[in-house]
Amino acid sequence: MNTLIKNLSKNKPYLFRQFGLVSLGVFGSYASGAFSKASDVDLVYRVEAGFVLYFTKVVEVEND
Repeated sequence: MNTLIKNLSKNKPYLFRQFGLVSLGVFGSYASGAFSKASDVDLVYRVEAGFVLYFTKVVEVEND
């Protein structure tokens, strides 16, 4: 399991509580294990009724 997936799993309770998540999934190259340093991360999520997520900044993260 790569670092990204480990970090998402480790922080799952916080992410769900903080952002009102009902579900969170990874798809694309990370999910299939065919990712590279140039790959982006594809996330799909569902939030509780009444929660709205706004993405105002794209963050570039360097993988260890």
